[in-house]
This record gives sequence, C-alpha cells and structure tokens, in this order.
Amino acid sequence: MKESILQTESLELFRNDIPIYSNISFNLIQGQHLVLSGSNGSGKTSLIRTLCCLTNQSSGCIKWNKSNVDSIDNDYLNRIAYLGHKNGLMDELTLMENIEVTLGKNIDRIELTNLLENFNLFTHKDTLYSHLSNGQKRKTALIRVILSTKQLWILDEPFTNLDVDSIAFIGIIINTHLNKGGMLISASHTPENRIDCDLEINLDGMLHVV
Repeated sequence: MKESILQTESLELFRNDIPIYSNISFNLIQGQHLVLSGSNGSGKTSLIRTLCCLTNQSSGCIKWNKSNVDSIDNDYLNRIAYLGHKNGLMDELTLMENIEVTLGKNIDRIELTNLLENFNLFTHKDTLYSHLSNGQKRKTALIRVILSTKQLWILDEPFTNLDVDSIAFIGIIINTHLNKGGMLISASHTPENRIDCDLEINLDGMLHVV
C-alpha cells in the first residue's frame, strides 16, 4: 500500500438548521485507528455516512492524499470497506454465497477458512443467511470487510451482537490490518470491548489524541 492520509477540514452537517455535527477536523494516516464515540443520536452514523460519501456535508471538505474526495481522479471510494448498522447481505443466499457474490470466487480460500473457523461459522457456510443468528450475520459481514483487501475500514458499531471470543478475534485482525499499513474508523457508543485507538472524536465533546 502507498503512503496514504485521510483529512477532514471543518466538516459540518445541518438538517433543518439543526446541527448534527460540527467542526470535525482530523488527519488519519496509515496504521492509525480513529474512534467516533458519543451517546446514541450524537451524530456518529451521520458522520460515518459523510466519510463514505453517502451523505453530503453542509460545509467543510474531505481529502484523500491531499485531494478532495469528489475530484474526478481521486480513488478514495476504491479504498474503502464500509460496514453500517445493517449488514448489507441477502436473505436468499447462503453465508458462502453472500461472501462470493461480493468478493468473487477468487478470494483467499485459506484465509477464508481460517476466518470461518475462528468465528465458528464453518459448519454454517452453506446455511441460508436468513437462518443465521444475529451474531452469525454480523460475523459474516465482517468477513467481507476483512477479505476485501481495502486499505480503509469504516465500521459502524462493529461489535453489535458479537460474543466475547469473536470480539477478541476481531481485535487481533484489526491490529494485523493496522500493522500492515491499513487504516480504521469505527463508531462506538460504549467504552466496553473497544479496540485501542490513536485518535478519538467524541461527538458529545472534542477531538482527543491519545
């Protein structure tokens, strides 16, 4: 991966003249994790959707490698793997089919098997997604992110419905991703089970460097 930096400058979002978030500025470089924290309704998901270019900010800008992300020659969106509150998977497909329909059949089968086994999903790989538990669905969605080979992971409440062992395993995966030059933005409304971070934006407060 080439040297990369994600920057925001004075991002603000208003709806009906009501501020959803304001004055969001940060620099995130390779190997770093930014946590968006704050109470429910504080604007974390809205900010994440803005960073994924799914919602347009009211003012401010987002830059990838010093260039505005809306520039025609910017490859920012090709660098993102995004997981929102919804898993974005199809009920009528099996667990394995959901992974293959997104990533193709030429994925790293050894790594896939390792993920399925560590998430206790291997025996469910041919199960319809609609028949999986909420935790199994979330783990399937996380596998898609992990196998995507994207540099920047943007995860909204990634640990929802996960058991303690799965959370610990994700922590290992995230540290490996960061050590290889990856980047991570995650949202969390509770301090429990949160991965260590380099930056934190508390939507109830200010930006902290830790």
